[in-house]
Amino acid sequence: MLKPLYWRAYFFLQNRKSKRFQRSLGDDVTGLIVDAKNGRFAVDPADLEVGAKLRLHGAYGLDEVERIAALINETSSVLVVGSHIGSLVIPIAKICSKVVAVEANPHNYRLLETNIKLNDATNVEPHHVAASGKEEMIRFQMNTVNSGGSKRVPVHNRYI
Repeated sequence: MLKPLYWRAYFFLQNRKSKRFQRSLGDDVTGLIVDAKNGRFAVDPADLEVGAKLRLHGAYGLDEVERIAALINETSSVLVVGSHIGSLVIPIAKICSKVVAVEANPHNYRLLETNIKLNDATNVEPHHVAASGKEEMIRFQMNTVNSGGSKRVPVHNRYI
């Protein structure tokens, strides 16, 4: 009983914080350009996770990129499922021959396409699909404060 209540309160407060920041920018601002250590990125101003880390700290996931870099080389092909806005895809693309980037969230996918162009990452092949073991139409749940937390609507959703 307390766990669902905690998550509802947490998401309510995060959503309020996100909307307040979005209002301060204006309704017509759908993205901000950030020059980060990972590359140049258009980020969702309402995103309080990856977007906020890129905006406030100038980087996101560089330790993951280092771990991946140790496993690949300039002839490697890499598949990234859940590529978000490309904060990992773009730096990986600089050290391999091809990256296939899969992203289900429509807003993130538009930002991913923009970021591929901003970084001239011609070796990235983006796909706007949800990864699944079968072909079907799914219901998608958008997370407005953590765009990377958007997901397929669970069959048994007890918390929302």
